[in-house]
Amino acid sequence: MPRWLPILLIILSLGWIILAPFGLWYFPQEPLPSTKFWYWVFTVFSLIVFMMVLGYLRNGRFLGVLIDERNKMTLSRLQLIIWSVIVLSGWGTAALWNLLAIGGGDALAVGLPEELWWLLGISTTSLVGSPLILLPKKGKEANTAEQLSNGVVSSVGQVAVNPTPQEARPTDMFTGDEVGNDPSLDISKVQLFF
Repeated sequence: MPRWLPILLIILSLGWIILAPFGLWYFPQEPLPSTKFWYWVFTVFSLIVFMMVLGYLRNGRFLGVLIDERNKMTLSRLQLIIWSVIVLSGWGTAALWNLLAIGGGDALAVGLPEELWWLLGISTTSLVGSPLILLPKKGKEANTAEQLSNGVVSSVGQVAVNPTPQEARPTDMFTGDEVGNDPSLDISKVQLFF
């Protein structure tokens, strides 16, 4: 992929989010509610493209935004990205509808339910808390025999890691974090996913 293409995709995705409402509501006619829906769909798409390109620029993979410092894809990153896309696209669509279609004075006065902020906060806490929980385990010695029998070749202390971001897999979100349970399915993570 040419080096200029990811930069162009970032500019286009952000440009779409900012400039599309002016194209949808430029004509002096009664705005249709369907324009709000389509702008929201395009905003969701643009935010996803933006995050995928950032992941590509950082880790050489379009899902690179899901990869943490252990070179593993994490469920907490996925959840935070999903909630951020939902909240930002919905809030932005409502604010631009107020500004351009209704011509409201206080376009940014868009109320978000308190429960939504709680869910976004839980996802953020999970993203910040997960590395803190693993930190003490990084300082402990891993059992080499257990490590080799489980097929884990790289670790930092007792925490399983991938040597490079290219080895990160979506299944990393559903497996254990330690050398002893890295190859095993973690049912609690499957439950958190749903």
